[in-house]
Amino acid sequence: MTYISPEQFANAQKANVDAMYRFAFEALNSFEKLVTLNMQTIKTSLDVNAARWQGALSGKGAQAFFEVPEGAQPLVERIAAYNRQVFDILMNTHAALTEQAGAQYERQTRKVQSGIDEAAKSAPVGSEAAVAALNSVIHATNSWYDSLFKTARQAVETAESNMNVVAGAAKRAQSSVPQAVAGRK
Repeated sequence: MTYISPEQFANAQKANVDAMYRFAFEALNSFEKLVTLNMQTIKTSLDVNAARWQGALSGKGAQAFFEVPEGAQPLVERIAAYNRQVFDILMNTHAALTEQAGAQYERQTRKVQSGIDEAAKSAPVGSEAAVAALNSVIHATNSWYDSLFKTARQAVETAESNMNVVAGAAKRAQSSVPQAVAGRK
């Protein structure tokens, strides 16, 4: 029978704690990026609105309030850029966490497989079927994990593609607005 030594147990616990902290650090890093982006977005919005109010109150009339201040992006472009940055932060975080989870999964799978191999060496005669069943379960789990990972990657790629289509459509719609307004004058 195979026993786990205290050193093996301690090493396994250290590896698990290390993995947990890597996950937590990545999540906190992502949160920090989102907070920074939101603060920058708020500052930009305040600057644009202040410029609009200044223009409207400086004698240019109420129409100046609705014009895009010089040097500022139109609202649709700012929204598209913001959404793109949020999406990039989330996708980078997803990729990093997925990579860490995959590496952790691989380490655990190797440990389980080596444990099964070690147990098979000292197993009684006739237990080959049980060992084969365990190996089959591990292989099926690995296949399931791979297909799940590929499906998640395809979903991310589809979401990114959809985000690009929406951003392009918003930009085209924004560029057609000045032409429509100019046609009304």
